[in-house]
Amino acid sequence: MSNFQEWCVKVLPFIQAAASGEVVQVSADNGSSWCEMSRHAMSDPVISFDFDDYDYRIKPRTIMIGDIEVPEPMFEVINKGDSYFTPSVTSDWLYNYETWSGDSYDEKCMSRGLAHGNKEAAITHAKALIALTANKDASHE
Repeated sequence: MSNFQEWCVKVLPFIQAAASGEVVQVSADNGSSWCEMSRHAMSDPVISFDFDDYDYRIKPRTIMIGDIEVPEPMFEVINKGDSYFTPSVTSDWLYNYETWSGDSYDEKCMSRGLAHGNKEAAITHAKALIALTANKDASHE
């Protein structure tokens, strides 16, 4: 495959996402902060999909839990043996590490919107759930 073809393969998912109305984001600082590509002028180098100088992603989808934006949970079954994370409102670390076996527990986590692909998303989910019911007047945790 030529270099041009390889570049096209890399760019295609972003072009398809943008064409279907999804938001494509770019980062110049190794993913520390992201901005929408649509905010840049067509002459801006960031638009050229320069993978050496910029990182690109399709903006993660989110849901709202109360007033908190949470990464959208997974709803598609994953492969047996793959890892996923669920929010835990009772543990100090706020997430559970799970391995997909396809049993009823896994299926409930998936169908109830509790399965995430990374622990950070599960932690955010747990914090949002806690915020819904936390005693705002309590002086202790």
